[in-house]
Parts: sequence; structure tokens; C-alpha cells
Amino acid sequence: MDENNSSGYSFPYNQEIFNPGGLAIKLTQMIKLFKQEGFFTSLTPKRLRQYVEEGSGCKPSEVEEWDALDVVFDLLSQYYAVRFEEGLRDGYIEHDVRFGKDTDDVVLELSSMIGEPPLYVQTSMGPGVLYVTRDDGAKEEIECVSGGFNEVVEYFNSALEQRKSDKMFYEIDTGRDPTYLCLTKQKYKALSKIWTAPVKKPAPDPVKVLQKLMENQPTDPWEYLYRAEELGKLQQRELALSDYEKVVFNEVPIDESVWWSTKLCLCKSFRRKARLEFAMARYAQCVASCSEVIGVADDRETMFMVGRELFLLRGRAYIELDEFDKALNDFSKLIADNEWDADAHFFRAQAYDRSGKEALAEKDRKKAMELGCTHLIGR
Repeated sequence: MDENNSSGYSFPYNQEIFNPGGLAIKLTQMIKLFKQEGFFTSLTPKRLRQYVEEGSGCKPSEVEEWDALDVVFDLLSQYYAVRFEEGLRDGYIEHDVRFGKDTDDVVLELSSMIGEPPLYVQTSMGPGVLYVTRDDGAKEEIECVSGGFNEVVEYFNSALEQRKSDKMFYEIDTGRDPTYLCLTKQKYKALSKIWTAPVKKPAPDPVKVLQKLMENQPTDPWEYLYRAEELGKLQQRELALSDYEKVVFNEVPIDESVWWSTKLCLCKSFRRKARLEFAMARYAQCVASCSEVIGVADDRETMFMVGRELFLLRGRAYIELDEFDKALNDFSKLIADNEWDADAHFFRAQAYDRSGKEALAEKDRKKAMELGCTHLIGR
């Protein structure tokens, strides 16, 4: 697998970690590797145990090897969400936890992760473009037509590659908003033990991959969840949706004795099912999927795992269904819980716009801009 992708560099995900005989590294070993490379610097064994017990319902040593990578990603997000400056210093940045911190200037943040003097300094912002000044004084433009955050990172990586820098931004697939590790080649090599080493080889035949996936009949909900993810990557959305439905509609046996595993599997399936339905413009179904979890998520743990994303998804689906009052209600709930939620402000502005409340829409757009919402970069 080539380590390059459209947004720069990424860790090649080891799909064999799910299969017998594949790479299997325990959570405690992964944490040790990360700590050796300068991450989780103030994470104590007691705090690690608390994080894992709250999120997974078991001790760190009891986390299944095939689930350890997801737990590490969750831990990275939780740990650095309240240690933003430490994250920049260590080399971790996640789009979702930037808002409301000391700066909403992603160019400054990325530059600080590389070292002094700053590689770029943002001077101004225009429609679909960031104007920056290079460290040698030259003026440059970063085009940000679609995603914004990913495009800025890609631009940085291009510059670092041209300068033959030892550092690079590597994307990690957390299933959340874009997340990157800024690593030297040595650190990348050390951490890549968690994944498989990148090997260049021809892209697999999607027809054969699909055939193999469908031949292997899953026997439990987690296997259906994994297959659905792989089907989604192959753009086989109907088949992926069918697998998610088998989990959420209890068509396959679930071991009720392992309550935390059951809850995690269901939460992930509902969340990814809702994402897929929104992408397929099945907005009424998306609303139903989101409401199914939101309606029963009376505990803090479940809402932490999926709550914010489901409220955002449901609100956006309500907009598409012209149910603007319901959309405004969902976004307002998120803002009441966290006034720094730039995405909620941005999408509430859309709901206000569509319902003819232009003054309120403009107020929310300005707030989203102040909080660094990258949805607005391409406007």
C-alpha cells in the first residue's frame, strides 16, 4: 500500500489485524510505543486505566488486540482535547478539538509543530484562498476550495517535501474529523510497528475484493461492522447499508454479557449507518437512525461516543427536509452544551438562511468564522 494519499501521508491501516495470524499488538504495547516517541507525556497508569474503563468498560490489559487501535485513537482525542498546546508540541492535531483554544489560525498551529521560525504566517483570508507569508518573506496563496484543513496540511507537506525536511504530517484514520501526527521519519518508522510497513504494490482488483468480502459470511456483529466499512470503501453503499442494518436491527446474535462491547458495536453501527444515509440523500432514514440513539442515550458515555455527530447529522438532514425548526433545535442544543462548537454555529446559520432569518444567519456565520470553522474557508 502506498503511504501517499490525496491529503498527504497516512499510516497504512493493517486490515489483517482483524484476522487470525495478522499483526496483533496489545493496547499497553501501543501506549508504550507512543510514550517512547513523545506522546502522552503526562499520562499516568491510573489515568490510562480510568480513560479505558470509562470508554471500554475494562482494564487496559483486557482490551482485545483487534480493538486496541480504536481505543488508542479515542485516547489520543480525549487526552489532547484538554491539552491543546501540549498536542501541538508533541505533534498531534485534530480538526475537531481546535475550536475555542488559544488560536483559530491553523497556519500558525501547523507552523508551530514544525519549529521556529514559522514556515508560514497567515496574512489574510479570501474566498477559497489563504494568503500567507513564507519564512523567507515571499508571499504565497493556499487554495482551500473544498475541505480547508486537509488542503492546508497538504500544502505544508508539499513544502516540507521540497525542502527535504525530516518532518511530515501523517494522517491517521480515526473515523472523526481530520487528524494528523507531525513526525520525523525516525518517529514514523517507530510508530509504524503498530501498522504494517508501507509496501508499494498494484491496487487490488475491486471486483475480486468485493467477491472475497461477500464470500466470507460474518458470524457476529463486529464482523458485519468491519465488512460494511470495507464495502463502503468500494462504493458498495447498498450492501454496506444492509450489513449495518443487520447489526442495528439485531438480526445477528449479540453477546449481551459483554455490555460495553455490545454498546460500542451498536453505537458505531448507528453512526456509520446515519453517515451513509446522509451521503445517499436518504434524509428521512438518516433522521430515524440518529433519533434511535439520541432517544435512548440517557448515559454520558453513549452521548460522548456518538452524541455530537448524531445531532449534527440529524440537524443537517432536517435542513434538507425543510424542517428548519427541528434543525435549529438540534444545533442550538449543541451550542448550549458548548458555545465554542464552530460546526454547530455554521450549520445553524444554514438553517437560519433557509428559513429566511438572514440576520441570525449572519450572526452565526461570523461566530463560526471567529472560531475557525474551515467550512467557511471555501466560501
